[in-house]
Amino acid sequence: MNGKIPIFSVFSAIIFTLFLGWPREIEAFWLKQGKITGLEMSSRTVVVEVPLGSQLYTVGGELSTETTLKKDGMKANLNDFRVGDVVRVGWKKTEGMHKIESLELIASASDLPAKKIDSHSRVNKLIGTPQRHIIMKKETLLDIARQYGLGFNEIQDLYPHLDPWIPPEGMELTIPSQWILPEGGIDSIVINVAELRLYYFTKEHGIVKTFPIGIGDIEWPTPFGMFKVGDKRVRPTWYIPPSLREKYGVKSIPPGPENPLGDYWIGLGGTMYGIHGTDIPWSVGRLVTHGCIRMYPEDIRQFFYMIKPGTLVKIIYEPVKIGFLFENIYVEAHRDIYEKIGDIAEYGHGLLREMGIVERVDLEKYQQALESQNGMPMDITRRTPSLNDAHAEAEE
Repeated sequence: MNGKIPIFSVFSAIIFTLFLGWPREIEAFWLKQGKITGLEMSSRTVVVEVPLGSQLYTVGGELSTETTLKKDGMKANLNDFRVGDVVRVGWKKTEGMHKIESLELIASASDLPAKKIDSHSRVNKLIGTPQRHIIMKKETLLDIARQYGLGFNEIQDLYPHLDPWIPPEGMELTIPSQWILPEGGIDSIVINVAELRLYYFTKEHGIVKTFPIGIGDIEWPTPFGMFKVGDKRVRPTWYIPPSLREKYGVKSIPPGPENPLGDYWIGLGGTMYGIHGTDIPWSVGRLVTHGCIRMYPEDIRQFFYMIKPGTLVKIIYEPVKIGFLFENIYVEAHRDIYEKIGDIAEYGHGLLREMGIVERVDLEKYQQALESQNGMPMDITRRTPSLNDAHAEAEE
């Protein structure tokens, strides 16, 4: 497999889930009872939350034809399972990849009592899971970013000191393929310009698709606000705005390999802007356009057919996002690329005050995240020492 570790496709549906990390002493095979937190029929992808030790972990993967499915002790189909079901899952984990070998329904979600939620809990808002990659000979960081469905900025912000064209062969990278969701309604698009990423909240409850994007440069910033999808075109002609015609020397560029719109155009109704492909894939994850949003050719090809005219599009600027996973609090901080925020620390602490969670946050870790601005979600939950910890300290 060319030295690369198998991964979930980031272009597939990304389910609301988190892979928190595995103990080093984990065995090759596990059989645990847990709850289904993600399920996509088309790709046969299942995600199950299971308790391991004192923490909750997530097991996820595409089911193979060899996976055993059971219900009431008899053979079952994937259609018999739902998000929220209690199941017994058996899986192997080798070289960072899960292989689910069995899934047995214990209790249907519809039969479970409603769970009382306290005033401090929030909707779980983390998606994806960090991955790892060994740099191969002649690979660039741009190649690696595209392979994992990332923009160049996402790799660069995490490894700012690496030469993007000649990174050290054999080095192990953490792939930042995990995100805190912005606020979004069902069947709507949210574009967070500050992180150069698009989120599509599908009609299927709990499923979000996310893609990296290129945005407007400092002099031609991408606009913010509420829009709706307008016209959609395949193999579009680019009618160059009058302000740019002198630069290009023509009034329009026909479809083809030199058209900067690529092969697909999704207009933002009532504006000259749109979401489109590109003739320069390495520009995704950069500030390079005249205000439009560009996507990798393979992403826009998929995204184009998901979206219908009239779909709501919200374009926001949030360099700091805070989200919950069960009772844990996470922060994801990015650079203030348009220099709109000013004091990022004050901005970040203002978010904590607005949410009323200052006392629940480890402020030292939070400040670290605000300073690093590397785009990786960080657990900033303030931990209360356990009784065992207190006894250990007393014995010392």
